[in-house]
Amino acid sequence: MGADGAPLAAITASRKLVIGCINWPPFAKFHRDGSSVSFSELYVEVLQEIGRRNNIDVQFLPTRASQIVPQLENAQVDAIACLLETPQRRHLGEVVDARFGVPVIGVVRKEGVAKWNPQRLRDRSTIVAAVVGEVGEEVARTRYGATCENGRLITIDTDYVPGVFLQIALGNADIALVSGTRWLQYCKDVDPAEINLCCVFADLPLLLVPCGVFVRANCDELRDWLDRELYEMWDRPELQERCRQIVEDYGPFIVPL
Repeated sequence: MGADGAPLAAITASRKLVIGCINWPPFAKFHRDGSSVSFSELYVEVLQEIGRRNNIDVQFLPTRASQIVPQLENAQVDAIACLLETPQRRHLGEVVDARFGVPVIGVVRKEGVAKWNPQRLRDRSTIVAAVVGEVGEEVARTRYGATCENGRLITIDTDYVPGVFLQIALGNADIALVSGTRWLQYCKDVDPAEINLCCVFADLPLLLVPCGVFVRANCDELRDWLDRELYEMWDRPELQERCRQIVEDYGPFIVPL
């Protein structure tokens, strides 16, 4: 990889590209079965095809948001599939050829939904739940002043981001901040009759963030190469249809850019 400051040259020489994979359908997903791990979803398949076209072995590494900072800073991975490009992550790298935007929303208990507006997130009595390293934690800290230190932020570290909603169901927090796709993932995984939660700020999200393959900082040649490769891939009719279907299935929680 690019610890030598010339990542594209290193990749070309080794014929190996290492991608951190965050569990985030429909963009990327990994499944553990004993000692083996399988990878799937849109960006995994696209990067695998780019590898085949260029005779490069694309290797995926299961990861989670709390692990991406050391992995990117220490050049353990060349890129992440898939990641949101938030203000606090810009020193780590950037998203190349972003095709989708993802809104940040809140999830609350149904009985209190009518009371919610963004201003309430600034209230000193409001407790926010978020996943370590995820966009919800960044929004809570930087936009609404909720931190673990002042007792207004509860964080959990997990591969399964919708697990944070348990903090709302148990009454440990008032609202969970997540990307909208995490709410849809939860609704697909849980019997609707058992859900006593609902989302807020879907119509006017707290933040709309571009997402895609996130290339680590100071890797300009790698970034430009992946940008060109992805651009050519998205030009394929079957992938254009796939992207259109994702937007249709996940709207308004995934929007085209």
